[in-house]
Parts: sequence; structure tokens; C-alpha cells
Amino acid sequence: FYNAEREYDKLIKSQTYTMNDLRLYGILYQYHMADCKEAALRMFEKGLAMGENNAPEVYHQIERQRMLLRSQVGENEKNIKEQKAKLAEHPHDFYCYINLLVAYLYANENQKALEVFQKAEKEFDNQALLYAYGGDLYKRLGRYGEALDCWDKAFSLDSEMTAVLWSKGFCYEELGEYQKAYEVWSLLIAWLEERGYGAEAEE
Repeated sequence: FYNAEREYDKLIKSQTYTMNDLRLYGILYQYHMADCKEAALRMFEKGLAMGENNAPEVYHQIERQRMLLRSQVGENEKNIKEQKAKLAEHPHDFYCYINLLVAYLYANENQKALEVFQKAEKEFDNQALLYAYGGDLYKRLGRYGEALDCWDKAFSLDSEMTAVLWSKGFCYEELGEYQKAYEVWSLLIAWLEERGYGAEAEE
């Protein structure tokens, strides 16, 4: 694929391509996309086969990444069915709640995602990851105050979870509250610089 891509890139830059060249170039990417999907799934399956006890957090990160890939190819119902079954089997497992919440988010079934979040919050109100996703959900629903509260709680529970600072900053910008966005970006820059992440701070 990579050798072929280099040749096609030369052809495109030369401005001598035909309509059929473009058709074939598109097919090249189409087949490579399919190969990449299968390769990604093989890696995810191999990681999951190592078992949850090996590294529980990473195990469920792989699960959610696999769900995203499935969602991108129209398999949202497969995600939801699988995660509902796991939650039914393990009704007090935090990760089962999170994964079902994410499955609904990927499917844009926001009300069902909200039901899962609110039920999970009653049992797991000390989990930063739950509030990180809760903030994303409330923002999607246009409930910005609750979104910001969730992100604040997530960061208060886990000060390493800087993803919520990015979410807050972008949210304030979308709302036109630029001073508040500036304060969030300043906090994030300080956090990164303290840990030696100069390139990230510059971004």
C-alpha cells in the first residue's frame, strides 16, 4: 500500500492523472481502510485476551476504543447489546456502567446515556471518569452548567485528568465566554509546564 501510495502521490502532483487514475486511487484507500480496520480489531482482541486482571483500566480502555471503531462502521447496536449484557451480569461493576454509557454516547442515544449516568452516579460518585463522560453528555444536551460542574468534579477527583480542562476550555469558547476560556487554558499550560510538557504547553 505505502509503495503504491507514493506512486499515486507523484501522479497527483504531476497533474497528469486521468479520471480512471482517481477511481483506482480511491479503491486503493478503500481496501487499505478495510485492512486497517481488521488489523485494529485483531490488536484489540489480542489485548482483551490478556484478561481484565492483567490491567483493568487498560482492558476497558481497549473495550471503549473497539466500541468507537465499531461505531464508525455502523455497529452501534452491537456495542449496546454487548454492554447491556455485561452490565446485567455485573450490576455493581463501575466499568460496565461506563462502557454502556459510552456505547449510548457513540450511538447518539443521549437520553438513554443520561439514564445510565444518573443511575451510576448514585453508586459511584467518587469516580472521575464517570464525571468526565457526564460532562460530555450534558454538553451534548445543551446543559452547559451541569457539564462544567461534572468536569470540575472529575478534575477535583483526579488532577491528572486534563482532558476535562480541554473540554472546559472549548466549551467556554463555544459559549463566547473568552475570559473563562483563557483562565482554563492558563491553568492547563501551568499544569503541563510543571511536568515538563513544553511542546504540549506551547500548543
